[in-house]
Amino acid sequence: MSAPADRYRRLAARFSDVVNAVPNGAWTATSPCDGWSARDVLHHVVTTELDFLGRMPFAPEEKIATDDPGVAWPIVRDLVQTALDAPATAQHVFDGYFGPTTFEALLDHFYNTDLVVHAWDLARATGQSEFEEIDAGEMVRIRSDFGADFAETMRMPGIFGPALPVAAGASEQDRFLAWLGREPNQSSPK
Repeated sequence: MSAPADRYRRLAARFSDVVNAVPNGAWTATSPCDGWSARDVLHHVVTTELDFLGRMPFAPEEKIATDDPGVAWPIVRDLVQTALDAPATAQHVFDGYFGPTTFEALLDHFYNTDLVVHAWDLARATGQSEFEEIDAGEMVRIRSDFGADFAETMRMPGIFGPALPVAAGASEQDRFLAWLGREPNQSSPK
């Protein structure tokens, strides 16, 4: 298996753990994403991955309903994983926003990042502190992926907000979240 396929498998499993542990009634909780509920965060992950997959020549023929993102998520996750696990589809070359790329490269760069960041968003929104710790290696990878080449792009509307200030002595995770435009010390619901 390729590194992107393995990373997606690991990150999607963790994201699924967060989704599956959302307490009853917490899907309407406000998330760290401005104007989004916890359900909106999950809906975003489902629809963006499905849209990306849908632009490929190997897109599933059946229509996947997204009105219930909790039901749609495992279907979309498994479709993406199947595409990543097959070398022919994983290495499919197409013209991306930044030039020629492969399915697995773009998915690894953007959609694996979404799984990391939005797992934290969901955990924070729904009071799941046990899922709020972000893997240190993923923080390094994401900072590297969105370095100087994507500094302006990452601040476009709908991607990440402007970087926020952090207190002296802030943890590496708090610095990372603030760099993404998230308030690391925002209270989670009681």
